[in-house]
Amino acid sequence: MEAIIVYNNNLPESTQIYQFYLALGWEPELGKTPEQLFKAMQGSWYLICAWHGETLIGMARVVSDGYLNTYLCGLGVLHDYRHQGIGTKLTQMVIKACEDEGLKPQFFCEEHLIPFYEKMGFSHFAAGMKKD
Repeated sequence: MEAIIVYNNNLPESTQIYQFYLALGWEPELGKTPEQLFKAMQGSWYLICAWHGETLIGMARVVSDGYLNTYLCGLGVLHDYRHQGIGTKLTQMVIKACEDEGLKPQFFCEEHLIPFYEKMGFSHFAAGMKKD
């Protein structure tokens, strides 16, 4: 039986977000508490989640001023659910939400993910930098 995946804009609980970030290996590297991650998600311009039952299995969010700058961030899918089209669906939903408002999302990604995003119509435009 194939898993039924539900997509919605419901804000997960802080513990669900934290567990999701832990599973992806994003935390504790970020050094954030569950409450801090929750506040970050609350501050999103757009948030879309993928659920399998009560389990948060995928998420993507957009940080934006709503007029000019629009950044896709925090797109991830739990390892056991990858290669099922969930990341593609999340990306498509983010693109639609942005385009509906006349915005073009930008983002930074790891080198190995470039082919995935190129298939979705994105192109390389800049080099990313971060403060160590």
